[in-house]
Amino acid sequence: MRDAIDVAGFWAGFRLIETRPLSDTQTLLRLEADPRVDPLCGRCLAPCGLIHERLVRRIRERDLFDKQAWLEVPLRRVVCLTCGVSTEHVPWLPSRSRLTARLIAHVEALLGLLPLRHISRLTGLHWHTLRTVDARRLAREVQPPDLSQVRRLIMDEFALSKAIATPRSPSVPIPNRCCG
Repeated sequence: MRDAIDVAGFWAGFRLIETRPLSDTQTLLRLEADPRVDPLCGRCLAPCGLIHERLVRRIRERDLFDKQAWLEVPLRRVVCLTCGVSTEHVPWLPSRSRLTARLIAHVEALLGLLPLRHISRLTGLHWHTLRTVDARRLAREVQPPDLSQVRRLIMDEFALSKAIATPRSPSVPIPNRCCG
């Protein structure tokens, strides 16, 4: 199986060295840096030959068949001549993320179809993680509304009657709020 996964090129710049079951539903895939590929600076993407330190990070990958896949990835902190010390650039791993780009794309596709609770059960990800992924997707895809043509803000009658029913002291200013 290792050879088939290596040939697929899932993790560019790394190669699979070991697979180990963590439980009945989880598998750990240990990777190592490919010695033929120089690490790239995480800021300017320049090749860096100097390694400052090595860190091992456990990252969640998209499920392999019926098992949750976890990657154990040795990330290198490199010394760039331009930027200084930074974590290497990994094309399939967004910066400072514990989820691979493939898993994020899978979750984003599911977010348009299913509620968070169902996606959480399906993927095993916490709903706070799913909300964060969804917020980033919405910020990227949905443009903010153009408010230049707005002439009036209208309040519905339920909010208006609630505001009238609760008396305010005259010394407390009423905050200026718009509909959101």
